[in-house]
Amino acid sequence: MPTLYKGYPVKKTDEEIKVALEGYMDALFESKGDFNSVILWSSFIQLGQTELQGRQVKRVTRASFIISAISILIALSSLWISNQNSTSSEVWETNQIEALNNIKTSVEEQTQIIEDELKSSNKQLKDLKLITKEKEKQFTTKPKLH
Repeated sequence: MPTLYKGYPVKKTDEEIKVALEGYMDALFESKGDFNSVILWSSFIQLGQTELQGRQVKRVTRASFIISAISILIALSSLWISNQNSTSSEVWETNQIEALNNIKTSVEEQTQIIEDELKSSNKQLKDLKLITKEKEKQFTTKPKLH
């Protein structure tokens, strides 16, 4: 006859419950179908199995909770990093737009300077052409004989 443990199964470790279950199953098989023994030992076996399953459920629930908490932390971290990247991108974009506007202004100023220089050069070229024509006339004109 197996030992009946005080506090079984609640106050026993998983290993102690497994050892007790083996003893109770052996006693059940040795009872050779005695009705009272079958009811006694099957009750103890069921109590032990239920306790082991309950403990396993608690462990799985605890692990699931921890994994869920870690997942939430990772999701929040990802959200924060994404927000930081977005903010950083907006700042970079603003800086780039400002730089492009500065370049545009500079190009417009340079273009105006070049256009003014071209106008001045064209005016000087026209003046030179007029002077050249006048000088040519002076040299190509035949003196009049009187």
